[in-house]
Amino acid sequence: MSDETTKKDGTGTKRKAASRTKDDWLRSTRILVENSGIGTEIGAALQPFGYTATRLAEGRTLLDEAEALTLKQKSEYGQRYEATEAMSRAWKNADDAYLRDLKIARIALRDRTRARSAMMVDGPRNNSISGWLAQTNAFYGNLFNDEAALAAMAGFGRTLEALKADWDLVRDIEAKDAASRKESGEARGSTMARDKKVDELARWASDLRAIAKIAFASDPAKLKTLGITP
Repeated sequence: MSDETTKKDGTGTKRKAASRTKDDWLRSTRILVENSGIGTEIGAALQPFGYTATRLAEGRTLLDEAEALTLKQKSEYGQRYEATEAMSRAWKNADDAYLRDLKIARIALRDRTRARSAMMVDGPRNNSISGWLAQTNAFYGNLFNDEAALAAMAGFGRTLEALKADWDLVRDIEAKDAASRKESGEARGSTMARDKKVDELARWASDLRAIAKIAFASDPAKLKTLGITP
């Protein structure tokens, strides 16, 4: 089975590397902000360059917000991965049950052309979640409305209770698919919010680093304190 919600590829490793890079950048930016903050010797030396207490406080606020949004983004993606994994496991179980019923139906309903058509018994199976749900709902929905077809299935051991249990697995996929899509949307939203705040912080930090190189051109020790390579 293949679907956006269940595909696995190498992007997970790339995502982890990108996350580490952002974390490292935030740590280096915290060093910059902390060591140039209000009440520090460096902070006082930056005042003639326009870095007032208010301006330095703005940087700390941006940093705190960026870090908070980064944590939220990680949490949202964790929930997304959990929902996707739950969806994948449930889908496999439901598909196994459905394919068993489908194979029996192809035998039990061999001469029932109308029932086979209504239940979408013939032809290839659709591997997308939407297509799979369409086929499975047509299969069970129309089967339960056809007493003769139910009797034929029962003749091969697929009782009404057993078939309903299998359909419950299918309907659970609909709920899990909706949950997975919700988590995906929230994860994307949290990424956009984080990236926007990180961009704001990056602009602020870039200006401060540039000014610090000017202010402490003859004092490499202070640049190192800010995490800046002289």
